[in-house]
Amino acid sequence: MNRTIGIDPSLSCTAVVIMQDGKDDVLHCFTTKNTKWVKAIETIASCHLVSYRTDKGENSEVEINKLIDYRANAYEVVDTLNLTKDDHVFIESYASRAKGNIIDLVVFSTFLRERILDSGAQLTIVTPMSLKKTWAEEIYEKDKKGVARNNELTPNSKGEMIGIAGGSFKKHQMMLGLYEMEGTSKFKKEMEMHRLDIMPLKDIPTPFNDFVDAYAAAYLGKKGKL
Repeated sequence: MNRTIGIDPSLSCTAVVIMQDGKDDVLHCFTTKNTKWVKAIETIASCHLVSYRTDKGENSEVEINKLIDYRANAYEVVDTLNLTKDDHVFIESYASRAKGNIIDLVVFSTFLRERILDSGAQLTIVTPMSLKKTWAEEIYEKDKKGVARNNELTPNSKGEMIGIAGGSFKKHQMMLGLYEMEGTSKFKKEMEMHRLDIMPLKDIPTPFNDFVDAYAAAYLGKKGKL
């Protein structure tokens, strides 16, 4: 099929963006909560509700149930995509300062990666730092030191006002990059509709925060930048 697929995995919301020449982008959202933001993304994405059993019972039973649920939900993500050997999947790795239970995320992501490999598709695992830096380099000019920075001016150690470096991007900077990049897409159009609502918030709401990373992975992967 020659598709490029970006996946941003998490236990609460896994976002998938599929790109293919000559066709509209296809988006999938696998989420545990049907929030107003999930309902908003449903205009351009197929949303799938997933669930996990509550952590009750003996430790062994809890851990086994986790394995069963993580495997089932990870397999559902991959099986929904109908991957072939002609597809190339770019999946974001773990952040060094990831919040929440990183062990559970590793277990879920391992099942996800295993299923992708079993499908025969090509898999590339991208570090969050590499994704951020490459995203910034695609959108903004580099300074004299070769660092791509956006236009949000902040003081450095010398008191000079400089833009935020791509390697330091958080979700707001990733989303701002989407708004400021050239070209358009149905995801970008959807996000522009919500710009005034989401950008002032302390955190970019789920699933938008997950989709911007999945979109960046697919977009940059398709252009051969990752």
